[in-house]
Amino acid sequence: MIASRRWWVAWAALAAWGCPSAEPPPADPTPGVLEHRFTFAVLADTHITAGTPDHVDRLARTVEWLNDEADARRIELVVLLGDIGWSGGLPLARDEMDELDLHWAPVSGDNLVHAGGAADFGEVFADQLAALEGAMDDWQAAEVPVHDPDAGVDRWLNNFAFTHAGVRFVTLDWASRSDDALEGEGADLYDFEGGSLPFLAAELDALPQGPDEDVVILSHNPMHRSPGAFTLAEMEFIQALTLPRANRVAGAYGGHYHVNADEPNDDGGYHVWVTDALYDDTRTVRLVQVWGDGATFQYRQELVDLGE
Repeated sequence: MIASRRWWVAWAALAAWGCPSAEPPPADPTPGVLEHRFTFAVLADTHITAGTPDHVDRLARTVEWLNDEADARRIELVVLLGDIGWSGGLPLARDEMDELDLHWAPVSGDNLVHAGGAADFGEVFADQLAALEGAMDDWQAAEVPVHDPDAGVDRWLNNFAFTHAGVRFVTLDWASRSDDALEGEGADLYDFEGGSLPFLAAELDALPQGPDEDVVILSHNPMHRSPGAFTLAEMEFIQALTLPRANRVAGAYGGHYHVNADEPNDDGGYHVWVTDALYDDTRTVRLVQVWGDGATFQYRQELVDLGE
């Protein structure tokens, strides 16, 4: 079920987007003197299990490249956007990521849940999340597990946020817990106390006075309308939170579709960026340069093809 649905989801997502371009036109220049503050790297969908040594090797070589390029490219943070590993693969992925000479943040995905490992994310990455808490500013994390009153079960939702160099990174767990072949590829708001939508609301409500475009949202399921993400009705709830903060919410980064794509979400006031899976075809790293002048931030995208 995990692998067989993915091509359908990617096709449906691209059809819904109208085949988005890999990169948008450059943003209009911002008044003031912009400086390159730092760069963060985006990886997605490593798909590591106990039986995929080739996937481990692809991640290991990517980590080596990031270490080699960190100083020259000013990379200070790496984010791994879900479907990292399952069925014995999550510790293998963690061990390779631990070779990074950089801060890194894991993001929860759907395949781990569907493989029966919902609680594994917090257990395997406990030390790394503690390291992030110690290294980053204003760490916030939702309690795990949290009771889902609608389903009458506990949910292991992995929602946390932190600030690095003035940019607020909000990590959200939207991944469906449904076992249905199609619904399981989608997203869920988890709109109950302690859930993902209230966590986003609390983060946006708590924003102190600061520069424009200083909030970056990270999730496995892209934060837009799609069969692999949210329904129109669900997006209306999200956009009701983000649109009033459109001057602050710069972009939402996701994986899940195994393609590189992007689109503006004008109704939500932010841009959506999707990064290709690392485990198959060419290895893609998205590098995001963060530029700022004290009044606003700009984000400059680069897709780096590392070959197979």
